[in-house]
Amino acid sequence: MVTRSQVNMITRMVRSRNIKSFSIEEELIDFISCEIEEKMNRGETFENALEEVFASMNFESKTEVNKLKRLSQPNTIDMLHNYLKIALRNISRYRVNAAINIFGLVISLTAALTIGLYLKYENSFDAQYPEGDRLYRVNTISNLGQTPTHMTSVSAKLIPEVKANIPEIEASSGLFLAILNQPLKWSDGVFFNNLISAVESDFPKMMGLKETKGSIENAFTKVNTVLVSEKQAKNIFGEINPIGEILEIKVNDKLLRLEVAAVYEDLPPNTHFAENRWTDFGFLISNKTLEGFSGNKPTWTSINGSAYVKLSEGVSVEDAEQKINDLIEQRFGKNIWYEHYLQPVSDIHLNKGDLEIGSEGSYAQLKLFVLVGIIIVFIACINYVNLTTAQASIRLKEVGVRKVIGARRRQFLTQFLVEGTLISCISLILASVLVLILIPFLNSKFSLHLGLGLAENTGEFVVFIVLGLLISLVCGIYPGWYLSRMKANQLLRGGGALSSGGGLLRKVLVTVQYVTSITLIVATLIITSQMNFMSEKDLGFDKEEVVYLTLDYKVAAKYGEVVYQEIIKESGIVAASLTGASLGDGNMPGNRIIVGTEDPEDNNQMLQVLAVGDDFHKALGLTMKEGRWFSADYATDKAKGFVVNETFVKHFGLEEPLGVAINRNGQEGSIIGVVKDYHFKSMRNEIEPLVMHQSENPQFDYWNIAVRLAEGDKANALRRLEEIWTSVIPEYPFDYEFLDDKIDQYYKSDQYFAMVFRIFSFIAILVSCLGLIGLVAFTTQRRAKEIGVRKVLGASITTIVSLLSKDYLRLIIIAALVSIPIAYYAMDDWLDNFVYSIGIQPHVFILGLLITIVLSWLSVSYLSIRAAKANPAESLRSE
Repeated sequence: MVTRSQVNMITRMVRSRNIKSFSIEEELIDFISCEIEEKMNRGETFENALEEVFASMNFESKTEVNKLKRLSQPNTIDMLHNYLKIALRNISRYRVNAAINIFGLVISLTAALTIGLYLKYENSFDAQYPEGDRLYRVNTISNLGQTPTHMTSVSAKLIPEVKANIPEIEASSGLFLAILNQPLKWSDGVFFNNLISAVESDFPKMMGLKETKGSIENAFTKVNTVLVSEKQAKNIFGEINPIGEILEIKVNDKLLRLEVAAVYEDLPPNTHFAENRWTDFGFLISNKTLEGFSGNKPTWTSINGSAYVKLSEGVSVEDAEQKINDLIEQRFGKNIWYEHYLQPVSDIHLNKGDLEIGSEGSYAQLKLFVLVGIIIVFIACINYVNLTTAQASIRLKEVGVRKVIGARRRQFLTQFLVEGTLISCISLILASVLVLILIPFLNSKFSLHLGLGLAENTGEFVVFIVLGLLISLVCGIYPGWYLSRMKANQLLRGGGALSSGGGLLRKVLVTVQYVTSITLIVATLIITSQMNFMSEKDLGFDKEEVVYLTLDYKVAAKYGEVVYQEIIKESGIVAASLTGASLGDGNMPGNRIIVGTEDPEDNNQMLQVLAVGDDFHKALGLTMKEGRWFSADYATDKAKGFVVNETFVKHFGLEEPLGVAINRNGQEGSIIGVVKDYHFKSMRNEIEPLVMHQSENPQFDYWNIAVRLAEGDKANALRRLEEIWTSVIPEYPFDYEFLDDKIDQYYKSDQYFAMVFRIFSFIAILVSCLGLIGLVAFTTQRRAKEIGVRKVLGASITTIVSLLSKDYLRLIIIAALVSIPIAYYAMDDWLDNFVYSIGIQPHVFILGLLITIVLSWLSVSYLSIRAAKANPAESLRSE
């Protein structure tokens, strides 16, 4: 080890060569001291090593001396260049430490950048509309039930009244489904998968639709014109200019001829329109066109379409809502059972306002991902700080030499900041490459549209640079401050001075790592258990082997019964039934239900209803609690029979439900049976009262055929179903979906969330273990002589391993006490999103603690055992 007097001698010899720049002196003295020490470690004397090193430096060469003098100008560039060289040399010298730091930062930054891109994508939804800060969707609150029900639909009569009576609303339009998946003909081709929506003339401008062919502005000046998206135009017309072409479609036995007036750019994927089957559109017609072929007369009680308004500048949302509701009361009367409110269009996807309305995105999950991303990067930074301060025992001579020749604290801070910046830059570059590799997989796996465009997006580039600078500051400031505050004589004397300095902080930081690890492990266990609970819970019906065949309303009216009768003749079919909404849709229609004959106003509520056939209970495996199911043996069942669920009975407090009178939208009848509760919606929702009935209007009530297949050859059964369909309805495509697949869509986002959370938790724990391995490596190195002495005195391997591990076990216990309340409150809040949940059991905390102890033991055991098995003569030789 080079002593202080020897460093002074090296300094005098360097200065005698007339090199007077601090930066050059510091570099030379540091380099020469390290070279001499390496030679002394190989057995050479100080004097011989000194002579050899100076001889190799070739100070007698005027060319070399002049080069050094030219470099000795004390400017910032030279200083940074010097610091950068030292940083590169230290990375090369301490490869293991650098590898652990870089690997941990690369993994954590990859996770953080991915989370950042996802956050950017989720927050980009519906941000492309012109003056979008004044654009709102009109939502509805129904007050018919015991609790208010929120809907995204309004009456078709609302928008015309708003246009005529509320000047504070600058523009408005409804968005009503006009035609769904009817045969659309052009030339000799027939096309399906079309959704034609009716809007007002304000709609294209409000939503910023951009024309690529034709004119959107004048498209609705006459009836029977249509706007077509680029995707649909290419699908139907190919490369032909479609402007002026005629699309034919049959509606209510009337041939409708639509002239293509314009083609508009496809909506981007980050819009709420594309998330909802009823609002996504590829064709737009005017409401006047809809009125020409629709036989439906809109009423104030018919809630069946979306509406959007754009407020004038300076108009408050509260004033606009009040005027809309006042208008409804004037037109409908004071007995109106619903009211409206405005939701910012930019809020629809994430529902940041926490409205009682469904949303495809999850703001709560986003916040959790952001928190996890910050934790992962923070853990990697903790590793850097811990390893750098622990490594100080090796870098003492470097720092001591600099102090002897006059280095100040600011220069130490700068040196360590440069090292931190270099490592963070390397890590950021590698992480960016990993993200670019991962993006295609993530986009295909999770149906995302992520992209890392630093060159095209200035904002992303700025965030990228700021992230690197923050990591550099976090990683560089403390190690530089910690080492610079120590005295030169302490540094040159050896590592003993470090035993107190920095030890407490390292313990605190390691404890923080353990707290996050235990919290993430517990959270992962609870989230996984909740997902398993939802997938395994008895839904009240048998979802296996059930296929839903999709009917359109025209198909249902004309061919539904015919197809059904042919299907039930097949030997591979256990049961089949015409029905309304699929259980996999999670969205039943609502009807006004009056229970009993007394006080009808008190028992008048809007409830969920489902149209079913005679064998629906067999097709779905439902269980009757009392009474009977519908039967063709009872002629009055179709007109007057109702089957309700258990929740309906409890909801109305019916002690003897059979025979109780029910009025459904004017259809009078009575309860003939009570079915056991089943989950016709997601388990996020509590089971609601449900009324099942048989329909005398199949055109509007029967949209599906539920078919239970016999166990065995499903492929053959599906082939026979397609043959039956094609023989009856050759002009319509055969469309089916297994019920269990549709049910899985309920929990798709939750399953993805659980999977991604597990991955991020694993990354955080992996980075923590990497840091722990590095710390143990330095600890065993620093305590090598102590371990050697203990072995000489007879200590066993078990005793030495316990000695090295007990401090970490103590920190784990402290971390567990801190993490338990954090994990409990965080997971309790998350489980509140589910009506049916597993709750939080004590064993998950015990299991989380045990997993942390095992992972920690695995991280430290190899190095501890190797240190315990080492020959004590090797560690004690220098003594």
